[in-house]
Formats: sequence, structure tokens, C-alpha cells
Amino acid sequence: MEGTPQERIARRFNSFFKGFSIRIEPEEVVLGARGQIGAGGWRITYRVDPDDGGFPSLEFYATHRMTDDSHYRIWADGYAEKLEALRTFYGYRPEVPESKEEAERKYTEHNVRVAKELRERGLYQEGDINAYLRTRGEVGSDTADGSTSS
Repeated sequence: MEGTPQERIARRFNSFFKGFSIRIEPEEVVLGARGQIGAGGWRITYRVDPDDGGFPSLEFYATHRMTDDSHYRIWADGYAEKLEALRTFYGYRPEVPESKEEAERKYTEHNVRVAKELRERGLYQEGDINAYLRTRGEVGSDTADGSTSS
């Protein structure tokens, strides 16, 4: 890919959302930048951090009520690395005793762990009803309406 790291990152990010007219500009890909975009039904949080060589990398978490959540890191060369996201559902085998309970336990454990990691990175979307439901409300002080609980 041609261009500066900022241009490559912006171009790759924009390709994810081209059908929704959601864009970031290379000038916004600045080390330490944090942002949120809400458009076209999407809610996107992002951050720009240095890689091991000091070049920018952009990490984003995107939600839309009509699709699964997306979590990616876009490196300075434009490569997009898929990262863990909250899971939307779980499967189980009804003919296997306790299969549903085990699948639900693993689903909840995964989602709680990922939600906590997202919160630590500043990418967790507070007040998101789907995140609240997918973590069974176990992500600390977050509630479905975005208020805090004790």
C-alpha cells in the first residue's frame, strides 16, 4: 500500500464503512488520539497507539444493531488484525445433558472478559444495552441505561 502510515490506516478503516459514508482522515490518525463516531446506525470507538517501531496503529470497536460487533487493529502498513469481540450467541447440543448450561457459561465468561479488556482500553461502549445483556450485567458498574450501580 502506498502513502504514509496515517494514509494507509485511514484508507483501511474507511474501507470497513464505505457503504455508510463513515470516514476518518489521515490527519486524525495521531498518536494518542481517541474518538467516537456515531453514524449510519454504527457506534464506533477508536484509539491510536504506537506500535513497537513508534508508528501509529488504530484500534477500533464497532457496534451496529443489525450485525455482530467488530474489533480490529489496523497497523501502519494497512494490515487489519481481527481482535476478540463480544459474542452475539452461543450454540449447544440439546441431546447432551448440561450442554446448554456449559455453552452459556463459556459465552458469558468470554463476553465478561472481553468487555473488561475493552473497558481498560477505553473502547467499551458504556450504556450499550446489547453489551449489558451479553455480559449478563457482570461488567462492573455498567447498567443498561448507562447509569452506575453499587
